[in-house]
Amino acid sequence: MTLRISVCTLFAGLSFCLPGKIHAQAVDETALFSNTNTMIIDRGSITDASLTPGSGKKGVSASGILRSRTTYTMSESWFEGAAEQANSLSQLFEGDFLVDVRLPSGIKSLVAVSLWQTPQGLADSSRPGTTNTYGWTIKEAFIDLAASGSLSFRIGKQVLQWGRSYFWNPVDLVNYEKKNFLDMDRSREGSTGIRTHAAFGSTLNFYTWIDAGDARAGSDLALAGKIEFVAGGSEFALTAWGKKGFVPVYGLELSSRLLGFDIKGECALSRGSNTPRYTRQGMGVIEEDRRSDWIPQASLTLSRGIDWELDDRIQLVAEVMANGAGYSDNVLGDPLRSAAIYLNDAWTPNWLSRWYGALFVSVAKFPDSTMTFQANLMANLVDGSMIVSSGISWQPVNDLTLSPMLYATIGPEGREYTLRGRNLAADFQARIAF
Repeated sequence: MTLRISVCTLFAGLSFCLPGKIHAQAVDETALFSNTNTMIIDRGSITDASLTPGSGKKGVSASGILRSRTTYTMSESWFEGAAEQANSLSQLFEGDFLVDVRLPSGIKSLVAVSLWQTPQGLADSSRPGTTNTYGWTIKEAFIDLAASGSLSFRIGKQVLQWGRSYFWNPVDLVNYEKKNFLDMDRSREGSTGIRTHAAFGSTLNFYTWIDAGDARAGSDLALAGKIEFVAGGSEFALTAWGKKGFVPVYGLELSSRLLGFDIKGECALSRGSNTPRYTRQGMGVIEEDRRSDWIPQASLTLSRGIDWELDDRIQLVAEVMANGAGYSDNVLGDPLRSAAIYLNDAWTPNWLSRWYGALFVSVAKFPDSTMTFQANLMANLVDGSMIVSSGISWQPVNDLTLSPMLYATIGPEGREYTLRGRNLAADFQARIAF
C-alpha cells in the first residue's frame, strides 16, 4: 500500500525543512524471497561519511553483489495429502552494480543499478524497465557536493538514514520503500531529492530534505527536517515532515544505553492520519473521520550481545511497535473492510494492525567458525499470525555466502501472515560480493 502523509504546514519553531514521502512497498511478504542475515546493529552514530575530506586524487571504483535464490514453498494442504501442485517454486537471479566516482575536495558521485530475472514470471510487470520475467532499476544515483568541511549537499536518488529503530521506523517518511522482514539485507530503492547536512562539531547535526520524487510543480514538493544532538550520553533527534494535501508529522528519536542494553526508539505524532482506516456503518463500510485525533506511532528496540566462549557471540534484538494508525481487531476477517483496504491500496505489510513485535537472534561462529546461526520472528500481536525463520549463513571463502533457510507462517488462517494459508518454505541463496 502507499502510506500517504499530508500537508506540511510549518515545522513550528524548527527551521529544518526537508521533504519525504512514503511509497508503498510492493513486496509480497508471502513470496518468501528473503535473507534474514539481520544482525548488524547500528550504534547510532550521527556522523556522515559524505563529510570526509577527499584524498586530493581522482578515483573511480566499481563494486557489487550477485545472488541466486531458490525458494520452494510447501503448503499445509500438501502435508495433509494434497497434490504437489499446491506447492510453488520461485527463483530469483539478480545483481546490484555500483560505480563510485570521487573527485578532489570531497566531491563524489554514486550510481547503483539493479538487474534481476525470475523464470517463473511476475503477476505485475507494469513498472518501467520491467517485463514479466526480468527488469532493471536505478536504485541510487546522486552527487555529493561538500560546500565546506561541515556543510554538504547530496543531490539525486538516494536512501536516507532516517529513524533509529531496527525494523519499524515511524519517523521515516522520506524513504519510499520500507524494510522487508523477509529480505533485510536487500538494498532499497532510493528517494529523489536534495539532502542538506550541516555538522556543528561532533554533537550537533542538522538535515533538510526536499523530496521531488513525483513533483510537477513547486507546490508538489515534500519537505522534511531533522536536528540531531547529544545530551547526557544519549543521542536525540527531532524531526518534521509535510506536504501539501497531507497531514504534517512530527517525530522524536532516541539512542541510549541502560543496564547493558542498547536502546533505540522513535515516535511520530500527527493530528489526523495519512492512512485511511475503515469501519462498518450499517451494511456498508466508511472511512473513519480522524481529522481531530492525535495519531501516535512508536517503536522501541532493545539489543544486547551475550558472551559465549567469545565476546558478544550471541546477538539479540527485540522490538515492539505501537501503531496508532492501525486496526485493533482482525480487520482481514471482515470481507467488506478487507475489500475496502485492497481496493483503496490502504495496506502496507507489517503496518496493518495496532501492535507488532519482532525478535532477531544470531550466534556467530556456530556451528563452526565459518558459519552464523540465525533465528527470527515477526508477529502481528493483534491477529495472532506470525512468520518465523531459521537457518545458517556460511562463508566457506571470502566474499561468498551460502544461506540455507527455513521459513514458516503460523497462526489462524486469513490473518496478515496467513492470507495464503499456513506454509513452510525452504530457501537457498548464494551470494557473491565483489
